[in-house]
Amino acid sequence: MWELLGAKAIGIEEPTVTFSDNTFYMSAPFYINNTGFYDLSDLNITIQVINSNKLVARFSKLFPKVPAKSLLSATYDVSLSLEELGSKNKELLTNNTSLDLAVAASLRIAYTIGFGISANTTMEWGAPFNNITISNVNYDSSSHEFNLALSFENDAAFPVNGGLKIDTVNALNETIGSTIQPIDVASGTPFQTYLAIPVDSSKVIGPGVFRVYFLDLLILEAGWS
Repeated sequence: MWELLGAKAIGIEEPTVTFSDNTFYMSAPFYINNTGFYDLSDLNITIQVINSNKLVARFSKLFPKVPAKSLLSATYDVSLSLEELGSKNKELLTNNTSLDLAVAASLRIAYTIGFGISANTTMEWGAPFNNITISNVNYDSSSHEFNLALSFENDAAFPVNGGLKIDTVNALNETIGSTIQPIDVASGTPFQTYLAIPVDSSKVIGPGVFRVYFLDLLILEAGWS
């Protein structure tokens, strides 16, 4: 529980986070106990999610007034898609880290006096594609295929599912082969698979790279020669 004002006047419980359809849903119950003689109005609560001093997401919500001698109990509900999160900081998809949550509230007392309060906390973040790696790469000139191993660990608190797109790109930056690997990996579970990617043999010009995408986000680039 974060108490933003003395005597338990304002409190926000640590948020619970759920995940569905590649979207995060965060819900944080909070209360405002106005024991004073004046109404509280224009209440605005802002939550910022920060990683390595970079803003990942910002949410702001306005709540109704809290009359004198009354208690407001409500929940702060927000959502953020995994695609939005990755576009802000794709390392959150591939590296475990810590997220800083900065909570700030502003309000007016008796409709005139402005007042601001804030609190901070940290939550651990497990990446859905932690330590994603391509290894054991070789080119089979008879079948015109690249053979490789793809692995990662789902350290996120939610399952990850969908498709990983793997492009084979040559030294001229031409995509010479592509495949899609379906995934459905439970939280806390390692994943490994072996792939054979057919390519245009006339364009196998190295060195090149494999590019791995999830939700159209580039999450890994690994070289081949």
